[in-house]
Amino acid sequence: RPGPSLRRLGGYGLVTDPAGRLLLSRIAEGFPGEGTWHLPGGGVDHGEQVRAALRREVAEETGQRAGVGAMVGVVHHHSTGVRGPEAEETEIYGVWVFFHAHVAEPGEPRVQEVGGSTSDCAWFLPEDLPYLALSATARRGLGLLSRSEAVPGLEGV
Repeated sequence: RPGPSLRRLGGYGLVTDPAGRLLLSRIAEGFPGEGTWHLPGGGVDHGEQVRAALRREVAEETGQRAGVGAMVGVVHHHSTGVRGPEAEETEIYGVWVFFHAHVAEPGEPRVQEVGGSTSDCAWFLPEDLPYLALSATARRGLGLLSRSEAVPGLEGV
């Protein structure tokens, strides 16, 4: 590899609430996908289980407590020449594991991490999604859903 690279296993959530809304986080400036709306989640730390990482990331990025349910799918992603946290030209390879997660008692979402990859977070209705600039990760995760998936409120998105 001639330049910086980012390799990671990530856990991401299609996070819903009892009203059928979807929880999204906005990617901060200087990170791949900056300014787009993203599924809560992120990198799995050494020795951490993917579901535990997702619970931690949802809390850090949104201040919400989510239960992690069924796995929706696993995909891989590779891109080059992407602006990364360390350099303008970064090669990225990721394995993304998507889960349905649910916040039984939702509150007002607030970013808890300081200086991290998340600049904002909010709940959205499924009909809002076509009008949002979504990250590649969010598009891939939502693309895994079909009318037969049992993710309340997101059937057929």
